[in-house]
Amino acid sequence: MRKTSLITYSIILFALLTSLSITQYANAQILPISIITQPPTDLQANLSAPSTVTLSWTAPSSLTHVLLTGYKIERSTDGGNTWSVIVANTGNTSTTYADSGLVSGTTYTYRVSAVNPVGTSTPSNTASATTSSIDISAQFWNCCYGLFKMIGAVHNPVLGDGNQVHVQFYAPNGQLVLDDNHLCSSCSYFEDSIGITRDQGKGNYTVVATYDNELVTKTEVPSWINNDPVIRFGNAQEYNDGSVSLNGGITNGLGGEPASLTILDSNGSTTATYTVYTNIQAIFEFSVNATSAAQAFPTSGDYTLVVTHIPTGISASTTFTYTR
Repeated sequence: MRKTSLITYSIILFALLTSLSITQYANAQILPISIITQPPTDLQANLSAPSTVTLSWTAPSSLTHVLLTGYKIERSTDGGNTWSVIVANTGNTSTTYADSGLVSGTTYTYRVSAVNPVGTSTPSNTASATTSSIDISAQFWNCCYGLFKMIGAVHNPVLGDGNQVHVQFYAPNGQLVLDDNHLCSSCSYFEDSIGITRDQGKGNYTVVATYDNELVTKTEVPSWINNDPVIRFGNAQEYNDGSVSLNGGITNGLGGEPASLTILDSNGSTTATYTVYTNIQAIFEFSVNATSAAQAFPTSGDYTLVVTHIPTGISASTTFTYTR
């Protein structure tokens, strides 16, 4: 045994013997003394923040605990098949450690060993925890033209945390059109929606969701109005009492937008103009009662019906034959 090893052994032996009771001292003279400390026990891994796992364990109960200089902490991302050392020696006897800056949605497995001047113990039991992750999806609903909706969820939320999810919608022109906070017990489901307007511009809407001021995810969706409106005509019908109806729809239109109907006689002169608002599917319907029809269609013959999408000025026409 080298001189330095003898000195180390003597210091350890002296520290051990001075820490013993009289009975332990007597027994120590006839029983072998273990220089290598026992492993920590009861290792626990808990998520303390979306990307932080906090470890806690029980210190070795052997007599060599007095000689501990710290703990070696190892981590595995494949269930314990391979290990990497994240701390060779904590340099203190604290029985907790926070491993932060971890990848979202990843399961980490840990083990801890005790370190003293002579060497390192065998590892403790293993413990695992999975970091939080957040996902969202967004789309325009076909049922309701211009309604933009996002749904999302947090997986493996932090227990006991406020679980705040901050949701922001940005319009194509960069305008922040929704800024909302969700306070929930788990945030396993959350949603938000807006009705877009044309002044928000063409391009992509961007949705950003932030969990606990730490995890961020975003998605982009092309705007409903990226293409210009197209006017579709449905039925133009004259009823027995002389009243008239005209319906149709506006592709790439938004619910609640105004549309006008201009009636032109065979000479191209305007006989009447009406304005309606489209429904949630951008469908329009003009109804001209019998009294108004007598002015709009003063004689039997062919008329031109011009429908204009007022927000964009885009128009389309169809021919209608009126008989009195």
